[in-house]
Amino acid sequence: MTITSKDGLYQGKLDALIAIDLADPNDPNLGLIAPTNTLKWFNNRPDVTNLMVKDQKNSYVLYFKGGSVFNKDPKKYNSYDYLKFRVDGFDSPDYDAFTEKGVLNMTARVYRNNRTDTPAVIIPKTGTVQTSGNLDIHLQTPAGGSLFSETIPLSLRGTR
Repeated sequence: MTITSKDGLYQGKLDALIAIDLADPNDPNLGLIAPTNTLKWFNNRPDVTNLMVKDQKNSYVLYFKGGSVFNKDPKKYNSYDYLKFRVDGFDSPDYDAFTEKGVLNMTARVYRNNRTDTPAVIIPKTGTVQTSGNLDIHLQTPAGGSLFSETIPLSLRGTR
């Protein structure tokens, strides 16, 4: 799956979207995020850095394997080691619990040292609510304003 900017100066490619079951110690894709004891998840509070993925066994990590195919104008399009993405549809029934108490009850960014160093999100198997829309995976161009664009290669209609 690819995304090409409107002006044709940037293209990114998603080679694989891999779901890793943290409850399964034999999951063949655990090596993509190893060592898991150093992975953290982000609760939208930059001052909180102790929320560990290893403590969220009843969850999946979605790992986005891919990256830039070309970037002909790095002044317009930021350079990243991975493809920009977003996951929508898994919302929190209690946002204060997510931000204030560190309860994983919605999709959260996964990282090791800084919030953009790992192309993955964590989604708990239970405890989320579906938003009014579908469950969507977005691929995005690494730019803002009129240069920003995105495509939705996967959209699932869930039950509410």
